[in-house]
Parts: sequence; C-alpha cells; structure tokens
Amino acid sequence: MLEVSVIICSYNRSALLGKCLDQLVLHVKNHSEKLEVLVVDNASTDQTKEMVLSKMALVPFELIYVSEPTPGLSNARNKGAHVARAPWLFYLDDDGLVIDSTFNQLFETIYQFDFDFFGGSYQAYHAALPPDWLPKNYGNKKMQATTTGPIGQDHISGGIMVIKKSDLLDNGGFKSNLGMRSQAIGYGEESELQHRLQKAGYKLGLNPHFLMLHLVGEHKYHVGWHVRAAFAQGRDGVQGSHQVWRSLLWVMPVSLIRNAKRWAIDRSYSFDHLIYDTFVNPMVIVGYLWSKISHPNGG
Repeated sequence: MLEVSVIICSYNRSALLGKCLDQLVLHVKNHSEKLEVLVVDNASTDQTKEMVLSKMALVPFELIYVSEPTPGLSNARNKGAHVARAPWLFYLDDDGLVIDSTFNQLFETIYQFDFDFFGGSYQAYHAALPPDWLPKNYGNKKMQATTTGPIGQDHISGGIMVIKKSDLLDNGGFKSNLGMRSQAIGYGEESELQHRLQKAGYKLGLNPHFLMLHLVGEHKYHVGWHVRAAFAQGRDGVQGSHQVWRSLLWVMPVSLIRNAKRWAIDRSYSFDHLIYDTFVNPMVIVGYLWSKISHPNGG
C-alpha cells in the first residue's frame, strides 16, 4: 500500500541528485512498496531528465519524473504535492543522503505519533576540504529536542520534512514568493508554512533521530556567500533569525575593531575569518530591517 511520496526538487544538480537516488536504493530496504519517489525538475538545463529516466528500471520503488518549468523551489514543491499519490509527503533535498535508519524513523514517527507536519535532523558532510574559517560544526542542524515530540522552540528544516498532503494543499501550499529561485538565494518558505499551520492548530513535531546527511557545497567555501545568505535569511523572515541576532548590530563595531586587531597580528587568522566573524550574523538583522523598510505593510 502506497503511504509516502518522497519528493526531491532539483535544479541543475544531476550529479548530486544521482547520489541522492543511489542512497535511497541502498537504504529503502523493505519499505519500497510503501513509497514512490518523485523528482521534480525545476527548469534544469543539464542532464537531470536523462539521468532520472535512466534509473527508472534500476530502482526497487516507483520513480517518477515531473517537470516544473516555473523557477522557484516553492513552485517545485507545490507541483510535487499535486502530482503525489500518497497521503504523506516526504520532502528531501537533492544534496541529502538518507542513512540506514532514515525510513525506519520516518514510518515509526508516522505510526506512533499524531503529527500533521514533522521534521528531522541532518549532519553535514563535505566533498572537499573546507576552509579553516568555516566553523567546524557548520551545516549540522541545531535543535533543542533530544526525543520525538512537539515542535517546541525548534523549527522544521525544508531539507527533511514530512507533511500530510491534504493539510498542505488545504492550506495553499508553499508561498511562491519565498525560497530558492534558480541561482538566487532565498529562504523562509517552510518557516512561513510552519507558522501558518501552528496558528491554525495543526500538530507539528520533530524527531531528532529521523536523520540524513546534508552536503556543504563548495559554493559555501566562499565567505561572500555567507554574507548574502545571512541577509536573505533576515529578509525572508526565517523563523527567529532576526530575534537571535538583533543585539549584534550594536556590538558589530566593537567586534570589527577586535577582529581587525587579531587579523593584523595573527597570521593564522585570515581576512575571510574577519569577514565571517564580524559580518555574517549581523547581516541577518540587516536583511530583516531592509525587508521592513522596503515593505512596511508586509507586502
């Protein structure tokens, strides 16, 4: 019986997508008859379609290719939801790798808990040697929860989230003005959905043992990306982001002076170190303030 539609949205990342699908084959085990896997091609110009079609006869589950020509991760996620046939939707990032326990934890959460929308956790992996200035724990999901339960003060991450199809569609899906759009950095669509469903009284949860590995792409080895991403998080209203870092605007000048002194005397402390330590977190509130000034009425 079909219970879960795994939805993987992808844009011009056929190599990563191929690894994601291969990992599903390795770890789906005895759950293959309970699920289908939909790849939503979001206007890719690489070999995404050909790669997916070539794997259809080689996988133990039904693999479906779906095209969404309108750029935008939210558009792709909504298209996947409409095409999916199962009552549960499991959204998985195309650079995510499931592990041996992922599907056991997925179905355990569905069967044993009364959630309408729940998320998991992820640990970072690197395909190349990361730069020294990048924090050692960068890319690991931070959460307060240690056992499966209500969402509390945590939030659901879009890379590994599960929702009832009917609840998503009944509430209008993901907002198409939020999220990644081709090469443009964007965030906030799952946070906005979480806030909307919480307000409407739906049951949201987290399972910290529902886990995947998540790639830290080499584009994140450039400090400028982190500055732009932090701004986008604040601009797009990622849940709690501006509140956490609000005070940093006041300490940024002090931090700049301190870090500049360190950069001048410590050869191991690079200029990228200085930029990351001084500007990345405060840029969240800069993005938030920019959004309020640009759209004072919330539009």
